[in-house]
Amino acid sequence: MYSVGKKRTLFVQEIKKKNSIIKMYQDSELRFTHVGNSPNDVWQKVGVLQQYRGVDIFGISHPQVQTFIQTLLIPRCQPEEWHIINKMQALWNYHLRKFTLGSVQWNEFFIEWYNETKTVIEITTSLKKIYPPNYIFKEREVRAWRAMLSHSGCVNITPYTKEISPVSKFLKN
Repeated sequence: MYSVGKKRTLFVQEIKKKNSIIKMYQDSELRFTHVGNSPNDVWQKVGVLQQYRGVDIFGISHPQVQTFIQTLLIPRCQPEEWHIINKMQALWNYHLRKFTLGSVQWNEFFIEWYNETKTVIEITTSLKKIYPPNYIFKEREVRAWRAMLSHSGCVNITPYTKEISPVSKFLKN
């Protein structure tokens, strides 16, 4: 709430893909609508609170909001989407590309598991099938695989931490 023209005013902010919108209500009625290309642009049009940047008023620059936005940008899919190459490639690029062999047939791992009748796999044993013999997995690489599995609709069902048992099993939902 803020006073505009000596009347209490409610500002409602929206961020759309192509623009930012501010709607101003007085006495529960929409009185003004401002549209701009960005939060900063639209607040310039409103003409109040000019000492602040639009991104600050919208809350976009707040660390918690930034964390939330970053979380939304992580690619995700469900097992029934594993055959969609673009979705899986986005997961690969985000989680694994930097941490594993470029030649590994990671997509075969998902296709074979999807076509399996069993929904539970032991990750290390299953991954060894697509890597060269005697390949040694780095800890970061295994974490990247776990993250990719998690974001592709799988759930880690291992009841023990890695300190107690090196075996981890995942369930395909």
